[in-house]
Amino acid sequence: MIKNKLEAAIIALSAAALLIIVSLSCVGGGGGGASTPGSRVINPGPATYASIRPRAGLSTSSHTLTFTGTGFSGATMASLESSPTSALSGFSATTDTKMSFTVPSGLALGPHYFKVALASGTFDTGIPFRIALPSTTIGTVTSVSPAKVSDADSSIVTIIGSGFLGATAVRLNDTSNTALTGIFVVDDDEMDVVVPSGVVEGIYDVLVTNAAGANAASEAKLEVAKLPAILSVSPSSGQKHSVTTVSLTGINFTGATSARLSDPLQTSLTNVTVVSNTQMNVTIPSNVSAGTWDFIVTNAKGSNAASTGKFSVTIVPEVSAITPQQVVSQPGTVTLTGRYFTGASAASITTTPATSLTGISAQSDTSMTAVIPASVQPGAYNISVTTPEGTSDTSTTASQVFVGSGPVVSAISPAIVMIGQSATLTITGALFTGATKVEVDDQSSTQLTNLVVNSGTQLTVTVPTTIASGLYNVRVTTSQGTNATSAAKLRIADVPAVTDANAVQAFNDNQSLSVTLTGTNFIATNATGSPFTVTVNLSDASSAAATNVTVVSDTSLTCSFDLTGGGSAVTPGLYSYRVTTSFGTNTSSAKQIAVFPTDTASTGPYYLTNAPTSVSLTYTDSASNSKSTGMLIYYPANATQTDFPHGHSFPLIAFGHTEATFGLGISNQSYAYLINHLCSFGVVVATVTLPFDNGCGCVTPPTTQNTESNIEGDANALLAAIDYVAALNTNSNVSNIYFSHIDTANCGFGGHGRGASAAIAAGKNAQAAGDARIQGVFTLAPMLDSITTNNSSTALANPAMTGSPTPPNDAYFLTMSQLTMAGDLDSLFPFASHAKVAYDAATNGPANEMYAIEVAGGDHFGFVDPSAYPASGSPLLTGTLPHGDQMGLTKRVVAAFIRRHLAGDMIFDTGTSGVLTESTWNGPTSGSNTISQRLQK
Repeated sequence: MIKNKLEAAIIALSAAALLIIVSLSCVGGGGGGASTPGSRVINPGPATYASIRPRAGLSTSSHTLTFTGTGFSGATMASLESSPTSALSGFSATTDTKMSFTVPSGLALGPHYFKVALASGTFDTGIPFRIALPSTTIGTVTSVSPAKVSDADSSIVTIIGSGFLGATAVRLNDTSNTALTGIFVVDDDEMDVVVPSGVVEGIYDVLVTNAAGANAASEAKLEVAKLPAILSVSPSSGQKHSVTTVSLTGINFTGATSARLSDPLQTSLTNVTVVSNTQMNVTIPSNVSAGTWDFIVTNAKGSNAASTGKFSVTIVPEVSAITPQQVVSQPGTVTLTGRYFTGASAASITTTPATSLTGISAQSDTSMTAVIPASVQPGAYNISVTTPEGTSDTSTTASQVFVGSGPVVSAISPAIVMIGQSATLTITGALFTGATKVEVDDQSSTQLTNLVVNSGTQLTVTVPTTIASGLYNVRVTTSQGTNATSAAKLRIADVPAVTDANAVQAFNDNQSLSVTLTGTNFIATNATGSPFTVTVNLSDASSAAATNVTVVSDTSLTCSFDLTGGGSAVTPGLYSYRVTTSFGTNTSSAKQIAVFPTDTASTGPYYLTNAPTSVSLTYTDSASNSKSTGMLIYYPANATQTDFPHGHSFPLIAFGHTEATFGLGISNQSYAYLINHLCSFGVVVATVTLPFDNGCGCVTPPTTQNTESNIEGDANALLAAIDYVAALNTNSNVSNIYFSHIDTANCGFGGHGRGASAAIAAGKNAQAAGDARIQGVFTLAPMLDSITTNNSSTALANPAMTGSPTPPNDAYFLTMSQLTMAGDLDSLFPFASHAKVAYDAATNGPANEMYAIEVAGGDHFGFVDPSAYPASGSPLLTGTLPHGDQMGLTKRVVAAFIRRHLAGDMIFDTGTSGVLTESTWNGPTSGSNTISQRLQK
């Protein structure tokens, strides 16, 4: 018999007031609120969490965790705290007090905390699961519970000791060295095992094998004895207040002296009769409380702890009649006849949702009265009665009551008619005698034709073809009046339509999605309540199918898409949700889903644009002079005002570069390879041409163009670009393609060379001004004011800025997220003397991150399109890396940085394969490693 382990005492904490502070390093994505370094605040929401099993495990295996507590009903998802939007697999909230889910293998050593999505939000559990190393010492066994088991059935035994993590086998030292199965390691000091049936009687050591070997003996022993085993019972249930004789089938009944139930009173059974070693009869008295109980039988060897065969005691009330059966005016008192009404605490009528009756009074165990309140609308309903033992059945005809003075419509067959089709309906109810009209409550109160009254409880009508799709009340008119509503409804069905979706982006082959779709005609059941098959697919070439499709209502359904390694990868693109019912499939959906490629070297799902908006940008330079410069605004080509399928707005980047000089021809279009790529991943980019004179009063390049005042003017230009495009977001002019499409809460700066320095300065200024819109800065080959000499005598004159950095006012003492890239062979601004200086100087806050990436063999103009720098042989072309590789790396890393820190997509940085966490990257052309250093803090 399987023996259930008794749980340790559970401490229930009030979820509404729970606030747990635990020590934890604060590292996370950008844009979050401030938190105290070195601490972590846990908010469990409306749930409590009492225990977790298992409590620890190895990183080499996945683990199914079970939480106990309260408030789990309605929970839909669990996730790691480090990845709160990535659902863990196998989630199940089976009851209000129990839920389970699976954590994958490969987790890092140490504690891991979890978040659970409840109806009111996503909250912390506050209980960790620990990833540990296998035990390296021989195990010990100090306790076995139960200490005695039956030889006749398998039994679950809990072992307490040490050295259990990594255990590979557990056995007894009987003559067969019996292997114990079902090894479930709870922690290094606790595990559950299954003792199989058939072990010879005796007292045995329990031996645990791990990497260090096996213990030779155990402090605690396990006794196998010929205890009774109850395998089945007949009958298996009975009503309270009734005496029931039960036949038990099992083994080791010979010599049985007593039997009892496992109910709270440990009720002794009478008339214990041993028929044979495998059969005995007992009598269950009438005073056993409701519940499901084990049989405990005692023989000369002892008693079994539990039984496979169990007995359920029920005492739910029964309603056999209602008087009067029709309540014409409310509130109205009805008398219920039946049995088991003693202790009745409530009664309800089956409206949607159910309505509680008032005035509950049980005159006896077989009769009670209740009052139907005035709020109950006319219709046919059933009444249920609730006592401490349970609630009566509401599906019986005897418990039905009719409310209202007019006719009552209780059933329609068929209840579903396809739009545009005619059908004959049979309507069942009451008070149909003399009916003169039947109609539905659509906008036109359409009358049904060919009325035939068969009796006072049945009539037939014909549905015309002109009724629009929808769910309608059927109203019958007689001399007594017309019913306002009907308990049974008539549905005119149509092909489903999807109008909204909570999941509007995903990543191919690397994500699981829990999706809620809103629309119409999600019809799940037929007229008798039998389920229809409803399926959901994407409109990609393979019609990726959803699982766990649950129709919540005709206008809402939930489903799951598995795009992880175990599911079906979907080609990146924009796809509609397609819902299929018995009445057809929608061909498109108002809300589509954008599927991104997991590898950001690939083009994203949004169409590229080759026609950016060109404007003249007006701004103020560092000397408060009004200036103007050229700006191009790039955007995803499918982001139009009338067709915007992805369902959310785009983050905004202002990108700066120096104006054309020295015959290089650098312009906005010189960075189109990067800008178009960012657009394909859902980013709006405004590229700003930075003129030589931006407030310094100097126009002779290049030695004086990079003064600090000039860079501050450049920074003003970038901030003006953000303000310009953000204003377009609120302009509802029909010709404005940017209206409501810009995520003005997630903006950033970027640039190359002097433009990179301008981006840093703009970030500094925004930070000082408390501009919460700016969430990050990325720089390509930046110049810095702490550099006084160049590393190459062939380079142009040094672009040093004046002034000394004074923290925290200096440009690169930012607390927002930053990415900086530079080539190790850059003759102008090499990585070691420029990008790494910025990295070392940065004092990023705990909620942000900084990355510094050195491109092996990269040069300054490798970040620019090939058409925008001089021919081969120029002293500026000092790199050895193929140009396509440097541009390919730039696209991949910058896209990952922006999607992570401005759009919150952590998917590009998962595990060791993340773009921002890997140390090397193979270029698309040469296959060589193009990252020689990758720094992160």
